[in-house]
Amino acid sequence: MESEAQIIALDQFNNFEVGIVASLETLRRVLKGLTVNGKRWWIGCDPRDAVENEAIMVGFGDPRCTDPLNRSYFRMPVLEAASARTTGQLLLLIAPSTIVSDDIAEFEEFYAPVKNVLLERIRVGD
Repeated sequence: MESEAQIIALDQFNNFEVGIVASLETLRRVLKGLTVNGKRWWIGCDPRDAVENEAIMVGFGDPRCTDPLNRSYFRMPVLEAASARTTGQLLLLIAPSTIVSDDIAEFEEFYAPVKNVLLERIRVGD
């Protein structure tokens, strides 16, 4: 039988969040090859604006669709944008608590595949 302390510790572990730091160039490569159920991901803003905005917008949905209601954009924070020499070297913090979204279900559909591909790249040392 688990003690109350073990249950609390387990609950704290289950609520632990994993964040990934990736360069914009790495994220571009990941997004370029990512398609799930006809949906795609893309960089949805001019990366040169990231220094001022301290964020990158990532589009999700069907990029050919002209109806903005069928596409979503998620804001990912940029870390120390002023220190990057090129836009490809911008470092993004990819974690659930840092990505702005109003729709939890859509966020999960957006986030889980990106996270899984990035974690696999880390696992294999790419």
